[in-house]
Amino acid sequence: MLFKLKNFLYGWLVASLTILLPLHSFCQDNKKNDNNKIIAPAEIYDPLGTPVEPDKTDDELAIQYYVSGDYVKAAEMYKKLYAKNPNYTNYRYYFYSLIGSGEYDEALQLAKKAGKSAKKTNRLKYQVDEGYVYIINGSPNKGYKIFDDALKNLSADENEIYALANSFTSISEYKYAIKVYQKGRELLQSPSFFCFNIAHCYYLDKDYPNMAREMVDYIVYDPKNLNRTYSTFQNYMSNDPDGTISDAIRSELLARTQKHPNITLYSEMMLWYSVQVKDFELAFRQVKALDRLEKGGGEDVLEFANTCFLNDNFKIAEQAYNYVIDQYKNDNPAIVREAKIGLSDMAFEQLKTSENITEEQLNRLDKEFSDILAETSMSVEMLPTIINAANLKAFYLHDYDSAAEMLESLLSTTKKSLEIAKIKLALGDIRIASGDPWEAILLYSQVEKSLKEEPLGHEAKYRNALVSYYLGEFGWAETKLDVLKASTEKLIANDAMQLSLFIKDNKTEDSVSLALKYFSQADFAVFNKEYDKALCYLDSASNVNAWSPVEDDALYKKAVIYIEKHKFAEADSLLGIIEEKYPDEIIADEALYTRAFINERYLDNKEKAQSLYEKIVLNYSDSVFAVSAREKFRELRGDKSVNVIAPEDDIIYVPMFHQQTN
Repeated sequence: MLFKLKNFLYGWLVASLTILLPLHSFCQDNKKNDNNKIIAPAEIYDPLGTPVEPDKTDDELAIQYYVSGDYVKAAEMYKKLYAKNPNYTNYRYYFYSLIGSGEYDEALQLAKKAGKSAKKTNRLKYQVDEGYVYIINGSPNKGYKIFDDALKNLSADENEIYALANSFTSISEYKYAIKVYQKGRELLQSPSFFCFNIAHCYYLDKDYPNMAREMVDYIVYDPKNLNRTYSTFQNYMSNDPDGTISDAIRSELLARTQKHPNITLYSEMMLWYSVQVKDFELAFRQVKALDRLEKGGGEDVLEFANTCFLNDNFKIAEQAYNYVIDQYKNDNPAIVREAKIGLSDMAFEQLKTSENITEEQLNRLDKEFSDILAETSMSVEMLPTIINAANLKAFYLHDYDSAAEMLESLLSTTKKSLEIAKIKLALGDIRIASGDPWEAILLYSQVEKSLKEEPLGHEAKYRNALVSYYLGEFGWAETKLDVLKASTEKLIANDAMQLSLFIKDNKTEDSVSLALKYFSQADFAVFNKEYDKALCYLDSASNVNAWSPVEDDALYKKAVIYIEKHKFAEADSLLGIIEEKYPDEIIADEALYTRAFINERYLDNKEKAQSLYEKIVLNYSDSVFAVSAREKFRELRGDKSVNVIAPEDDIIYVPMFHQQTN
């Protein structure tokens, strides 16, 4: 079986390399042509990583020599193989082996002979091989003349056009490949042909403005190519450290939208691009223009507003929601209602991180929710908004009975298990906050039982463990958490492991268990948004004895609370203590990342943030925050890059057992 597998892999490698192997793979002898072009080789590795075995066939032995760089022996083997079976695969390996071993004359004769016996559609690619030999052997003028002759001899045969262009692309002669495709257009009398291929050659040649032009033409000729173009642009922009590719795409699309303001395709592409690079102001102008031009009824604007909301751009989201309300208040009550829902949900989201919230603000938002729900009726279609309204009543207005009543009445409107589970989880949170943990445990257990192998079932089990933790039942909490560590839900498994380790590390002795109890009470106070009470509990946890094992965690928890209260300078100071006194603790990398984040986002100290991100990269390279820190560091250093939309970007990472569920 193993022998058959190796045969298959060798066969796959042979077939693949004939397509992918660059023709300049062997010339790192620093030979230059008249254009000062250095031909650099590609490194090729044996995918099996095994030594030559006695029972290898000639094909396997030849490829073994080849991938190990023994081109002299490879040439000897492929000479025999090519004589026995003169197919294109054996030709390519024989040709490359001769070049790799410096036998340029023999390689030239091989290419000439193969070209004479080849079919017409394939003949020109052997001319490219001839020209290439001259170039790498120090006679570039002869080589490029042969390239020009091949181009002149091109016929109106699509297969021949592709074959010749691919031959040029394989040796990085992208300009010649572009000429082939352009001449092919003329010969086939179709200006729409080969747009994608030409665009890719421009990309490989780093001619990004022309790449963008061809890619946009690719859509213009056939709008069905839109998704492929978007995917290609995303791929190109993901590897764009200095932003030149993004700038080229932007310039091309802006020019087209300005020149042809009534062509909606260009405006749609400009909108797509603006969202990708998170230029929401430009995107808002585009989506409004499209809505008016197409009489879209506000649907695209509403979707755009939701995208801004998900990406925490509340300012533009609010403008977009209000545009929908103002423009369609008399014509489309349904979409106006959706916009109002979006505004209210967003206001609640902002409330979670607002400082000095007044009772008047809370009551106003409560009324907004009530008015919306009165218009729409209590149904599961409004579930996210109803849960937000209930959480507002419970955790900010402390009207637990009204909040619970809202959710309980919703239970009777659906029989879908997932919807019931979401309602019960939210209701359980409210029962904990109101001082009825046993009812919460019952609700969580019902969800856990009904959705054992589902993510919400695992979430319910985790919340049950949190209740035990809040109540100080650490042994029981550990038992549940240990089961969850094997969860297929990665985030829940990670949260469970963190909390389990935290409990294990801090519950051995009576005094330490007391510190842990204070800490769990602090976490419960944070859950209830009683931040001042939480700070008092954390002080108690730190002062149980002269040296508290939860000191670093208490400092971090206090910092998170100060961030919630928008006291960023105080948070920065506490995180600095962790950096100085506890650099080897588990929490150290997380604290450093959070400190860098608040300096970048809230304290407007980009220089300090850059330094902190760099510390993570250098000192905590194995951290889960290392990749994000490296990206942030490069961004602050001035490297240009495009960040494709990701709602989870820029979150403050905190240990999950410190997070709130409401």
